[in-house]
Amino acid sequence: MELRILIAVIGYTLGCLLFSYILGKIVRKIDIREHGTTNAGASNATIVMGWKYGILAGLGDVLKGLIAVLIVKALYPDSPELAILAGVAAIIGHIFPLPLKFRGGKGVATMAGMLLGFNPAWGLLAILIVLILTVITDYIVYGSIAVYILLPIIALVEALPLAYIILTVLLMLLGIYKHLSNLRKIANKEEIGLRQTLKRKTAA
Repeated sequence: MELRILIAVIGYTLGCLLFSYILGKIVRKIDIREHGTTNAGASNATIVMGWKYGILAGLGDVLKGLIAVLIVKALYPDSPELAILAGVAAIIGHIFPLPLKFRGGKGVATMAGMLLGFNPAWGLLAILIVLILTVITDYIVYGSIAVYILLPIIALVEALPLAYIILTVLLMLLGIYKHLSNLRKIANKEEIGLRQTLKRKTAA
């Protein structure tokens, strides 16, 4: 039990590094959570600061999920479920970061990093799903929700212990819940889409 708590703490601590927030403070001297979609994630970094900073924020968020998993895999190569625990904790840290009063992002890039570290094929599939659905629908939210739904499926395919499958299901439900506001904005034609973001930055 102590080992699992330690791994969760390490993952959570890495997850609390929100690169969109850090870049917002350094580049624009702003709290990015007060601008754009008010989300501390890479997609809002793109909206508020442009695609270059959005990519930087996204890469940072991917790396923290990747690093959390790779550290645990290196220490406990025969316990893949512990790597998943570290990755899930990193996602929770991204969504509910203690230093930022639990107001973070939505964890999709961090989940991609977790999956890349766990199994590169799963990670690439997750990234591909997000990219394809975003281009087709114009909204990243659909790809994000799809990746959250993918997570318990991966846990089942990888035959993880039941407790970890349940953990991925709970994370899936949290991820879907966090995106409900985006779905409401889409229904009300208030959500900022990919094409609108690109047009805005091109015009600027």
